[in-house]
Amino acid sequence: MKECAADRKAAQDFTAVKAKMAAAGMGGPDSIQFMNVIRAFQKYGYSTSKIMGVFAEIIDVEDAREEIKEEKRLLEEQRKVHGGPSDLGFDFDFEKFTQTLAALMTLAQYGVDCDKIISISRP
Repeated sequence: MKECAADRKAAQDFTAVKAKMAAAGMGGPDSIQFMNVIRAFQKYGYSTSKIMGVFAEIIDVEDAREEIKEEKRLLEEQRKVHGGPSDLGFDFDFEKFTQTLAALMTLAQYGVDCDKIISISRP
């Protein structure tokens, strides 16, 4: 009786996983072989429900990965349409930044900090 309930639970889990497999384009004639593998695990006392649950999680991870790839593709497409950061007024010149930072560090060594520079530049 206990084995029958375990078989019923495995069959229910398999039905759920099989539906996800079909949605992911992974269904097919190998599903009978997959069920035989599950039965073999069951024969040796492994929890088929846990195996099916992990398999379902793997499918969910694969689905999430595909969604991320699609979102990334859409983001790149939007970036091409709307332009890059310089089109939005964020033109960043790294060379100019490093020169300014070096100059500020030199001034700081002579006791001139950013607050003094700001106060001097204000009218």
